[in-house]
Amino acid sequence: MNINWKKYVDQIYCIRYIGEDQYRKTKCDEEFKRLGIFDSGIYFEFTNINSPFYKDIYYKFFDKFNKEHPYSYVTDCTFGHYYCLKHAQFHNYERVLLLESDCVFLKDENQIIELLERSKKVMDKDENSIFILNSCYSECPPVTFILPTEFKINFYKRN
Repeated sequence: MNINWKKYVDQIYCIRYIGEDQYRKTKCDEEFKRLGIFDSGIYFEFTNINSPFYKDIYYKFFDKFNKEHPYSYVTDCTFGHYYCLKHAQFHNYERVLLLESDCVFLKDENQIIELLERSKKVMDKDENSIFILNSCYSECPPVTFILPTEFKINFYKRN
C-alpha cells in the first residue's frame, strides 16, 4: 500500500538538525521509506542549525520574559519551524505536513490514511484548520485520535 501524500498536502517538510545522531537519522529514514514520503515528489528537508544569532534574537525580543524561561534548544527548533512555514507561504502551499526527524508514525498504514482522510474533510470545510497530531514516546503510545469536525480561531479576539 502506498499513501498518496499529494492528496492531503502540498508539501512535506522534515526538520533535521546539525549533529543529529545516526540512530535518529536511520530510524527517520526507515519511516519515510516505509510510508513513501521520500518518493512522494513533495518532500523537502530542512537542516536546522544552532546559531548564536538565535540566542541573540531570543534575548533581544523576549528579555522581559527570559528570567522565567531562559534560552534553550526550543528556540532553535522554533526558528526551524518558522523557516519551513515561511517557505510554504512563499510557494503558496495551502496544506503542509511539518515533521521533525524523530517522528514515528502509526504502524498501520490504514490508520494513517484514516487520519489523513478525516483531517482532509475538516480542512475542506474550514480554511483556517490546523492539526497537531503529537504523541510523546511511551510504552503504550496512543493509537487513536479523535479529530474535531471544525477548527476556528478568531485572530481579532484578545485572549
